[in-house]
Amino acid sequence: MAEVIGLAAGITAIAGTATTLSLGFADLVSRLGKARETAQSIANDLSLLSLTLNELAEALHKTEELQGSQRWRLLSAVFVAIDNAKRVIRDVKSVYETLSVKADLDATIGDNAADTLESTSTQREKGKGIPAKQISIAMSRIKLVFKEKKIIRVQTSVESLKSTLILLTMTVNLNVSR
Repeated sequence: MAEVIGLAAGITAIAGTATTLSLGFADLVSRLGKARETAQSIANDLSLLSLTLNELAEALHKTEELQGSQRWRLLSAVFVAIDNAKRVIRDVKSVYETLSVKADLDATIGDNAADTLESTSTQREKGKGIPAKQISIAMSRIKLVFKEKKIIRVQTSVESLKSTLILLTMTVNLNVSR
């Protein structure tokens, strides 16, 4: 019984983290330019992931009625799913940090990169070098382009995890109702 309570508490903690990240992504949506749709999509996925995790935690409380190997098979599947959830949440945090940096940069120089390029070429014509701040901003934007694949991979992982957890929740509920 203690392992079920501990597992349910762990799931609830992960759900809380997903909720917090979802709210963070929702805040990013208001600050991002082109990546706004991506951030909104991740925020929506995390919100649904949080709900799914909470449903799984509720279903686990019902497993106390199960006995022996049937219960342990279900719990071992939940342990695997929770390990995957932790990995996905770590990846989502990384994407959040990447998009946060982009939002901060956009807020610093505005969402229009053409303004930055125009300013840089004007300074170059006047004999001034390219300011380090503008180089840093340009490099951060370039890095974001290369991280798009990771962002897409993380979105796919969140979708897959949600599906797995929904199936696992249904399996737990089905076994408990027998």
